Order: sequence, then C-alpha cells, then structure tokens
Amino acid sequence: MIISKVNNYIHKHGKITAVFILAVIAIPFVFMTGGGGRGSSAKTIDPDQVIATFGGNDMTLGKLMQAYPRLRPSDFSPKFQPMLKMLIEQQITLDTAKDLKLGEVSKEDLVADIAKSYPNFATDGKFDYDKYSKIPAENRSGLETFIEEKIIRERLTNKITMQGEASVTDDKVKAAFQKENSTLNIFARTFKEHQFAKDVKLTDEEVKAYFTKNIEDYRIKEQKIINIVTFNKNSFMKEVKVNDELVKAFYEENKEAKYNFGKVNASHILVKLAKGADKKTTAAAKAKIDKILAEVKAGKKTFAEIAKKSSEGPSGKSGGSLGWFAQGRMVPEFDKVIFVEKDGKITSDVKMKIGEVSTVVKTQFGFHIVKLDKLPTPFKTLKAKVTLDYKLPQAKILMEKAAYKFADTVYSQVMETTSPYTTAPKLFKDAAKVSKLTVTQSKAFSNGDSIPQITSQFFEKASTKLDFTNPVSEGIIGDGGKQAYVISIEKVIESTLPKFETATKAKADIKKILTDKKSKELMAAAADKYVAELKTALKTKIAFEQLVKNQKLKTIKPFKANENPQGLNAAVPVKRELTDQKVGAVVGPIKAGKGIDVVYVKNITKPTDKDFEAKKNTYSKQYKTEQGQKAWNDYKADLIEKQDIKFFAPFAEEVKEEVK
Repeated sequence: MIISKVNNYIHKHGKITAVFILAVIAIPFVFMTGGGGRGSSAKTIDPDQVIATFGGNDMTLGKLMQAYPRLRPSDFSPKFQPMLKMLIEQQITLDTAKDLKLGEVSKEDLVADIAKSYPNFATDGKFDYDKYSKIPAENRSGLETFIEEKIIRERLTNKITMQGEASVTDDKVKAAFQKENSTLNIFARTFKEHQFAKDVKLTDEEVKAYFTKNIEDYRIKEQKIINIVTFNKNSFMKEVKVNDELVKAFYEENKEAKYNFGKVNASHILVKLAKGADKKTTAAAKAKIDKILAEVKAGKKTFAEIAKKSSEGPSGKSGGSLGWFAQGRMVPEFDKVIFVEKDGKITSDVKMKIGEVSTVVKTQFGFHIVKLDKLPTPFKTLKAKVTLDYKLPQAKILMEKAAYKFADTVYSQVMETTSPYTTAPKLFKDAAKVSKLTVTQSKAFSNGDSIPQITSQFFEKASTKLDFTNPVSEGIIGDGGKQAYVISIEKVIESTLPKFETATKAKADIKKILTDKKSKELMAAAADKYVAELKTALKTKIAFEQLVKNQKLKTIKPFKANENPQGLNAAVPVKRELTDQKVGAVVGPIKAGKGIDVVYVKNITKPTDKDFEAKKNTYSKQYKTEQGQKAWNDYKADLIEKQDIKFFAPFAEEVKEEVK
C-alpha cells in the first residue's frame, strides 16, 4: 500500500521516488517463492536471520530488506555481497561519527539539506513545508532519518578530509609536483608470448597426462531430448466472446490512457526569455520569434524542420513535438491558445483546428508558436482497434488456461503410473494427439545450450528457461505472453567421461593450454636472462648507441612521471614500477598479460622552480584535495578492516575445493 502511494507521488513529482523506495519504505519480510503452482513450496524469509557480522554487530535479513525493499529471494546470493558491504560500511561510518560526537543534527540543517537535495520541496531554493506536508507522514519520517544519517556521515568525511588537507605543507607540494612532473627518458625491450610458441614441442604423453589429470573438465554433459506442445495466443482470438457493449465499456475504462481521450497532440517553437529580462533582450527575443513565424507562414519548410533548426526548447530535437497532453498540463498562457476559455476558466474544449498555427504567445519560459498536430480518433473509427485490444488479453487468458489444463491432464495420467519418467513421453504424445495439438521434438542438448530447431526465443537457453524437475511441466508462458508451452522429457542421456582417443576437441584445447604455458615459461626465462645481460653490458665502456643496437633496445618517447609511457607491452604496470627509480636503473622483468617489459632509465629531468611557481596555486589546491581524499580513504579502509566483516549464507562467497 505504501509503495503504491509513493509510486503515485513520484509519477506526479519526479525523481524522489527512488529515495523513498530504496531507503525509506519498509515492507513485510515474508516472501513466497514458487508461485503456488504444482511442485512449488512456500519459503518464509526470517527477518532475524544473521547474514553478516561486523565489530560485534549483526546485519540481519530484515535490516537488508528495509534498505532494499525490492529485493527478491532470487537476489540472495554472493553476487549481492558488494551492496551488502556498502550498507555495512555506511552503518560503521555512522556509528563512528556518533562516537565522535558528530551526531546532533539541527532542524535547520535538516530542512536545508532536504531543500537542496530535493528541489520538489523547495521554493526559490528554500524549504517549503506546504509542498513537503503533502506526502504521507511515514514517508516524511523515513526521509528525515535518511537525510539525518547522510549529514552525520558527511561530517565525519569532511572532518578527516580537512585533516588530510591541513597536513599538506609547501615543501610537500613542491616535492610532489617535481615527482609527478619529472620527464623520464627510457629505453625498453619487450618480449611477447607468441614469439616463443614456435619453440614449444609437445608430446602425446604430455597431452594425455594433462587430459587424465583434468578429465573432469572435459566431462560430456548430461543431455536431454524434450517434447514441446506450443499454444499460440492468436489461435484463441476467435474463441473470445465479444459484443458492442463490452467493447464500449472497455473503451470507456481505457480511453484516456490508451486512446488519448480529452487530449491534444501539439508542437511548438520556443525562443527562450529569462525571467526579469530587460527591454532590449525582450525585444530581441520577440523579433526572433516574429521572424520564425514569418518563415512558418511562408510554407517553404515544414513546422518540424523549422523547429529542429530554431526552437530553443528540449523538444526542438524532435521537431517541436510535445506529444499528447490534456488541458492543465501546460501553463495557462499556453493552454489558452489551444483550449476554449469560458467564464474565466479554461475548458477541455479545443478551439484550434488540426494543422493550425498560432500567433506568438508569451509564457514564463519565453515566446512560443504553437501548432495543433492531432486530435483523438473518435470511438467509431477506433472500434476495430478497441475490439482487438479487448480480445488480446482475453485470448491470452484462454491460451494460459488451455496450456495449464493440458499440462495438468497429462501430469495426472503420468503420476498414476509406477514409472512416470518412462511413461511420460508416450502419454504426452497421446494426449496431444487427442487434443489435436502438434508435438515438436528437440535434438539432444545440454542445459545452457541453444535449441536451434526451436525458433521461439523463449527456448534460446534451456538452463534458464526450462524446469526439468517433473516429467511434465506446467504451462510455461513465454515470448511476452504471445505463446505458452508444455514440455515433457523424451530422453535423458547421462553425463559420461570422454575417452582420450576420441576426444578431438579436448586434445586441441589441451595443446593450446600447454603451448601457452610453455611459451610463457620460455618468455620469462628469456627476459630474466636478458636483464642479466643488459646489466653486464651497461658496466662496459661501449658507446651507448652501440649498446642500444646490441641489446635491441627501443627508444620510448619521453613522458612525465604522471603519464603513461607509450609503445610498451603494458604502460600502467611500467609506470607503477618506475616510481622512485633512479637514473641508470634496469627495471624488470615487468610481467603483464601475454608480455614482459624490461626498462632502462636513461635520464630524469625535474621541472624547474619557474615551472613550479607558474602552476603552484592550481597544483597546490589539486594536491590538497587529493591528500584530503586519500586521508579519508585510508581512514575508512582502516576503520572497515578493524570491524572484521564476515558474511554468511546466502551471501557468503562459495569456496570450491581444488580437484586433485
């Protein structure tokens, strides 16, 4: 009920919905899974179940559901652990801030933050209680708690950040600037894994030994062959009983939402004019809109073309189209152009004709030209479409009933036998024949495979779409409700271990694995040997140009220490390894991906005092901000680590034992 109210409120007022739904609204902690169908069982979620601990505190499932009320039982898995961790970290920082006496939030601070965070509750930038009071009291209470806790956490963040910024001295700023802006001149040699693949020699014994040791990785999966009966919604259309009275009633119920009753479809061209603009600016805007109106009347270009070129409103990109809207949606000055005004009130009667273009009209946004594009189609003309719209959901219901009835009939017959899985295929086909239904049989497939001969997208991945827990399924609704299916297992082909002699694909995969492994080993050995050779060569009196040639070093374009070097196997790891290195250093081997870099530092040029003075102010602000953020990150990381967070089922990461 609460969620419904909030959704209605958001529909009217905008983005505040997300906050209410995510952080404010609590919903009951009992969920049912399985949908109550055949073979399902009700599962009650215990709100007191401990799913994590931190610093002697418990995080329960109930607390998690309060923070994320739209969670479903299917979301309860290790994949959700980052969200759960974020929630715990928020609680830890909140508790810490309160321990540091940062938890007193005044009413003035609270309403100021609400007005800033949610403009819907502000007028001219100030909190407007009249607007705020229109939402339910329980939602206001929840929102205020959310904002209060946010303010408290921000106080802690700001406190630690300011301490970090305050610790920065002029000497630290200069040293950091010189370090980051020093220019490095380096030479490098890069080794690539693929260069050594040609030197790898594999024997059949090695391939077979790897296959034997890892045979479970190449196990042939269990496969199934299934029978499918398909029910199509369109085939039930003729069974839907319909008359003029039903169609008219359906139209009356849906005329505004589906058929734009009481609405108009219009376009406009806008020349913006700020509130309080002076006479000169106003005159210029008026002259511009008058010129545009003359162009519209000339008729050489369509209204939409001119709107795309000249309109200053967001709808200009779509030719000025405002879509369908009812009286009262636009500002009064705009409405008066389209709708009839009677006794001082704007009515829903339309006075413009389709295709008619207005004169210039002024609103709080500026000057407009309005064009009426469409009016709602009368029921008489729409009757065929309304009839179809009425029949489609009724046909879907009939389709679903037919699918469930067929499934239940076959299931009952099958379960009366002593061996359901053995008798299911024949009884399924017999029942389909009696009901004059077509049975499609799949080829053998494993869970997760596509079924090529089944054209329906619904069956693209068997593992995610099909339930094989019963010999005959329930009705399965798919393809956006266009079709329903009932399936039965024809045959199960058990999983087996392959034989080495016939495992062609496995052997090809193993050869690639072993080749990659040995190539990497050869590359690493070559890089290690090269580092030793380069260090020895640098001790000789050979000219550097000759050394570069002999050692096959390549010149790397000079770069600053805070930039990524170009022309290397992996720029970021090299940049990291070069931090604090001195001239003459041989750095490496630096391994990354399928390559290795070895780097020689030829020269490092520090920025001059003049360079520093020119950028001192800007860099100092940037560096202080970075140090403030670093101080907060370090403080928070230390805080979190001391809390010793532990996760429990169903959010704990699965630990898989290594197969020996």
